[in-house]
Amino acid sequence: MNQRREFATIEVIENLSKQPLGDIKVFIFRFLLNYSLRFFTGRDDSRPMSDIVTYQKKIVLLEYGHRTVSRGLLEGDRDFYFLSIDELDRLLKGTETKALSKAKISARRRAFDRFVTHEEDPPLFLKGNMPMEDAEPRSADRKDVLKGHGTSRGVTTGRARIIPTLKDIGRLEKGDILVCHGTDPGWTSAFSIVSGVVAQTGGMLAHFSCLSREYGLPAVSLPNAIKLIRDGSIITVNGDSGEIRVVSE
Repeated sequence: MNQRREFATIEVIENLSKQPLGDIKVFIFRFLLNYSLRFFTGRDDSRPMSDIVTYQKKIVLLEYGHRTVSRGLLEGDRDFYFLSIDELDRLLKGTETKALSKAKISARRRAFDRFVTHEEDPPLFLKGNMPMEDAEPRSADRKDVLKGHGTSRGVTTGRARIIPTLKDIGRLEKGDILVCHGTDPGWTSAFSIVSGVVAQTGGMLAHFSCLSREYGLPAVSLPNAIKLIRDGSIITVNGDSGEIRVVSE
C-alpha cells in the first residue's frame, strides 16, 4: 500500500513538472502532501490523549448513573445515558419526577434504536426543512442500471452481499461486493477481502470512500442501496461513472 502511494506520488510529480509553471506546482504539491501526512499522524497520536481525558469524565457520569439506580430513581445502570446533565441533576435533587425522566428515557431509547438499526434513513437533501429526493437512481434508458455517485475509481463485478450491521460482517466472502449503510473503523477488516463497496450514505470523504481508495477498490454511494440491490445478485460496480449494473439476480 505504501509502495502504491509512492508510485502515485512520483507519477503526479512527473506530470506536474511537464506542465506550465511545473516547478511551482510541484513545490505546492509537495508542501500539501507533507502537511497532510503530518496532520494525519498528529490526528492519530492525539486520540489516546482524548481517550484519557474523556475516560475521566466517563467515571463521573457512571457514578451519576450508579446513584440514580441505588436511590431507586432509575431502573438500569445505563438509563442515565439518555438524560442530559441538567436532567440528571434535577432528578437527583428531586425537582424532576421519576415518571417524567422514565418517559424521556423510553422515547429517546426507541429513537436511538431506530437510528442504530437504520429503520429510518435520514434524507440526503433538505429544502425548507423538508426532505428532497435525489434524482431517480434507476437509469431512464436501462432498468438494470442504478445511478449513484462514484467515490473510488475502478470497475469490478461480483456477488452483492447486503450487510446491514457490523454483526453481519461474517457473511462476507472473498470477492464479494459489500453493500451497506456506511462504514466506520470497525469495518476495516472487510476491505481486505471484498472487491468493491456500495454504501447508502456518504460522499468522497466518507470512511468507506477513503478506505476504498486506499485499498484500490471501486466504490459508489447509492441512496437506498440496500433496498435497490438484492442480496446475492451479481452486479458490476463502476466507480468512475457511479453506475451499478445488475448482471443477474
